[in-house]
Amino acid sequence: IREEYTGNLKPNTKYYVVPWHLNGGVWTYGSAISFTTLPAPTTPTVTTTSISAISGTTATGGGNVTATGGVSVTARGICWNTTGTPTTANSKTIQTGTTGSFISSLTGLTPNTLYYVRAYATNSYGTGYGSQTFFSTIGDLPTVFTSGLTVATISTASGGGTVLTSGDSAVTARG
Repeated sequence: IREEYTGNLKPNTKYYVVPWHLNGGVWTYGSAISFTTLPAPTTPTVTTTSISAISGTTATGGGNVTATGGVSVTARGICWNTTGTPTTANSKTIQTGTTGSFISSLTGLTPNTLYYVRAYATNSYGTGYGSQTFFSTIGDLPTVFTSGLTVATISTASGGGTVLTSGDSAVTARG
């Protein structure tokens, strides 16, 4: 005989069960057994890795989903903003996969701007976030005007140019 109990069992709790039978006013008991219910599902656990390959408009970041929370991860990636504590409501990447490490490219950034970044992973219970990190994009680059291009022969040409602005730092080479 199999009977199921669908009452309010608590997650991650050990229970003891004793089968019994009543026949003609006589109670008969079986051997006690125990079981532990599964932990309650939670949001995924994720860590944020450092930001690298920073330019004026792009950067590379990543994360590592170390636990799914007991149910499948449906999305993971990096989220960022300029005010702090970024969420998936802000700019974000979406990476394939469920657990393990991943790398994302942050694009559409503004030069010379401070960004806050966190890795995230989402399952049916919510979104888990890694720790927040931050970085600044590289400032404006020099502006150059090309002038005086002259073709001398089939394989040579000469020309010139003018550095109009140096950007956010000194010009170290030109040509």
